[in-house]
Amino acid sequence: EETARDAKLKAIAGDALASAIYVIDTAGIAISASNAGQPDSFVGIDYNFRHYFTDAMAKGAASQYGLGTISGKPGLYLASRVDDAGKPLGVAVLKVELGGVEANWRASGFRVFVTDERGIVLATSQPDWRFHALAPLSAADAAAAHAQLQLDAAFEPLPIRRGAGDGLATIEEAGKSRRFVEVVQDLPGAVPGWRLWLLTPADAALTAAANTARLTTLLGLLLTGLLAYVLTRRRRTSRLRQEALARMNIELESRVSTRTAELTRSNTALAGEIAERENAEAK
Repeated sequence: EETARDAKLKAIAGDALASAIYVIDTAGIAISASNAGQPDSFVGIDYNFRHYFTDAMAKGAASQYGLGTISGKPGLYLASRVDDAGKPLGVAVLKVELGGVEANWRASGFRVFVTDERGIVLATSQPDWRFHALAPLSAADAAAAHAQLQLDAAFEPLPIRRGAGDGLATIEEAGKSRRFVEVVQDLPGAVPGWRLWLLTPADAALTAAANTARLTTLLGLLLTGLLAYVLTRRRRTSRLRQEALARMNIELESRVSTRTAELTRSNTALAGEIAERENAEAK
């Protein structure tokens, strides 16, 4: 059942173009969500195992890229702890799915993708490249990636052979080799360790330098678009924190009232039992 508070989160999610917004209490249970009342509602789901929850509770804010527990869809989770007078009440979470951004990348005709600090592809214009790696991972890195992303993937290497610093890469597909010009840009403003990659077939009519200059300009536009997409949603968390704080306070008051009523009933019952025993002993 959708409450007025859930409806408010739904409105915020629509305003922020987020796939979902939800509030988790200190035990890790979602107590309100923008998709409440739907078959895939997050309300009542235990997120205590999620890194974005535990890290936000410990540090105040956190982010994590991974597959949705309910939806199974990949996305970036932006989490912020909600405090009241220095006391943690829970965590507000905004999930951003990059499907729209990826669709724009595909429409550009270029190979565009984002990697994390281990070189694992997270978002991409080439869907079958997702969760592949730029290079084979060591056992330690693979284990760390499994733990961080919380998904079961082989992290197989991409079919890409990179040049020795010449800005060129070769992609092996369908038994054929194609050369591409590559341009790479760090994304510190989005998530630390993320990098944006742009590959386009090498044009024999242009020099590598001219290709690189052209692609660097295009990459800058893509970078601006991606950062705006993510950072705009980060700013939405300020409003979300206020809504979540109000939601948490109401929930806390409700729980206190319920618990007080339970204790009152218990004390009344206990007092009655004691009185009965005293009367029985007096006889």
